[in-house]
Amino acid sequence: MSDEELIMMEAQVDMAEIISKNPGKEMATVSMCFKVIVDSYVAMLGEEDTVKFLEVAVDSVKNGYHTINAENIPKNQLN
Repeated sequence: MSDEELIMMEAQVDMAEIISKNPGKEMATVSMCFKVIVDSYVAMLGEEDTVKFLEVAVDSVKNGYHTINAENIPKNQLN
């Protein structure tokens, strides 16, 4: 596993733990996390480059790169 893959896996586990701390309020928690992440991008990239980044993210979603397929998730990662 590459360093990038390891960092991604660790980030996913950390985010899942944050979301699970507020049962029944998952959407609100994800929304708050998204706001913090967008704020972080603005702080690092500035508003103009963050907008460009978000446009690329929208295209990525529209092109199906983030479709959730539970069959592809390893069983030991399903909670």
